[in-house]
Amino acid sequence: MLTSVRDGVAWITLNRPDRLNALNRSLMFTLLAELEALMADTDVRVLVITGAGRAFCAGGDVHNLDEVTGQGPMPDRAARLRQVARIAETLYDGQKPVIAAINGACAGAGLSIAAAADFRIAAAGAVFTTAFLAVGVSGDMGAPWSLTRILGAARARQLFLECERFDAQQALAMGLVDGVVPREDLEAEVARRAARIAAWSPPAVAAVLANFRDAVVTDFGTFLDRESLRQVHTQSTPESRHAVERFLARERRG
Repeated sequence: MLTSVRDGVAWITLNRPDRLNALNRSLMFTLLAELEALMADTDVRVLVITGAGRAFCAGGDVHNLDEVTGQGPMPDRAARLRQVARIAETLYDGQKPVIAAINGACAGAGLSIAAAADFRIAAAGAVFTTAFLAVGVSGDMGAPWSLTRILGAARARQLFLECERFDAQQALAMGLVDGVVPREDLEAEVARRAARIAAWSPPAVAAVLANFRDAVVTDFGTFLDRESLRQVHTQSTPESRHAVERFLARERRG
């Protein structure tokens, strides 16, 4: 895995191009540790995850599917898999926005990772598939949960049960990705979007993310309680006061 931080944006690149960035035990635990560190880094405001070579991530490495879970009783194996599933959980629950820059093939657990991000921008040649049933497994990393919220239950179920490949334009039409650009423009487009988000107040951005997470799991009254607290909190921050000053200055200039 490769990581660089530029202007408040952390770029994480899965770097097993010879295996289409398939996830083995080492890469999973390295990615999890890096995500947790970057979420805690005050110099980082936005995370971007992408892949080296011609793939985003082809999912788990099918040459050794048992490498992560190991041997032993089923509850122990499930617990080990649940540990690495924190990758998707960290992406979804983190206080910083995540953009998946899908440069190529995106399948299985790779699709789960992309679905846990806040935005997905795809290269025109990218292809997608849930892939799990093709290797006789039900899936991991939370894809049914994430895809149901992005696409709706019926379409998410269809993608899993039909297990067909679809291209970037189809992904855009169904709402899975937020934009499709030529491959050579992908980095620049993602950098542009990341820079815009990185310019906002970090406490306000974190509160917006928390609001949207609550929007899908709470009743309206509970949501309004939490939203009100976050609004009051962010309104009292130095970042908010500075933003108001800048807004008023622009207003005075016309």
